[in-house]
Amino acid sequence: MRYFIYRLVLVLTVVLTTATFATAQEKPPGLMSPTYQFSKKKTSYITLKDGTEIVGNVKDFDRKKGITKYIKIKDINGKTHKLKGADIKHGYFQPTALSKLNSLSDDLKVQHWGKDLNEERFTNGYVYLESTNVQVKKKQVELLMQLLNPHFSEGVRIYFDPFAKKTASVGIGPVSAGGDAKSYYVKKSGTKTAVRLKKKDYKTEFAAYFGDCDAVKTSKKTRWSDLAEHAYIYASECAGN
Repeated sequence: MRYFIYRLVLVLTVVLTTATFATAQEKPPGLMSPTYQFSKKKTSYITLKDGTEIVGNVKDFDRKKGITKYIKIKDINGKTHKLKGADIKHGYFQPTALSKLNSLSDDLKVQHWGKDLNEERFTNGYVYLESTNVQVKKKQVELLMQLLNPHFSEGVRIYFDPFAKKTASVGIGPVSAGGDAKSYYVKKSGTKTAVRLKKKDYKTEFAAYFGDCDAVKTSKKTRWSDLAEHAYIYASECAGN
């Protein structure tokens, strides 16, 4: 009898452990939190559109109405560069300690990184901004945008919307918990322009981004809160097909 109970407990333990592990593995990752402040002490990596690479410490990050006007950086040789946002192709930047505190829930432990990205820098706490065409009302402009899903960006890239409003959040001072953006800029593979996707339009726009992926369509979810999960499934099941 004792042997039977022992075997039963052992089997149940294995089953529960396996189920817990599977659940953890299958849980879709979320989007990175947007970063508003960058460290002046940690090394940043900037690539210009002409191919020039600059490594150094950011001294100033000037934004107006969410648009990066210029970045001032002192390189490893002591030379200071004032770079226009329009001249930057992409860059890796370290958030300040306060910005990192706002990003504690970020989950980067997945294996669907964009092929053009440096995974090691993300695991070391960097965020990534890249130049992309953006549809702003009736105009197309090129802006430096923060990519929020580098860890599953194959197929659909989701960018922080610097003009977005957020749902209510709870917090003290600049540190808050909760509160989702009501819009993002989204760019599907094969297109050149990121388009603003609003929460209120997601159900009607869902097919335009994910209609060609059966794995996403069978999830039967079209809630705004499922956007990251849809992009993750697309990256893992349909990107490149």
